[in-house]
Amino acid sequence: LTGVIPEIWLFALGGMFIAVTLFFPKGLVGSLPAAIDWVKRRGGKRNEPAYVAHTHQALAELRGVSVEEMAKLTTENFFRLFSRVSVPGGIALNSGA
Repeated sequence: LTGVIPEIWLFALGGMFIAVTLFFPKGLVGSLPAAIDWVKRRGGKRNEPAYVAHTHQALAELRGVSVEEMAKLTTENFFRLFSRVSVPGGIALNSGA
């Protein structure tokens, strides 16, 4: 088993090297000006916490549920993902969460 793990790392690093070479021919740092130009062409919109409500509404429409139900689902998923965070009083979670 000890001899297998170094070989896996060799293949993983080799695969990452090939992927970076293919997708970033100018290198990671050389691709930075292109990424900056892409952000500027996008209209320079910043990722703001205020946009969360719009994203939340779009997700609710995609799933075909109400915004309130989507809020409940995302809250339950948060506390399921971050299980070390204690649930504040006033927030009722499903017994499955």
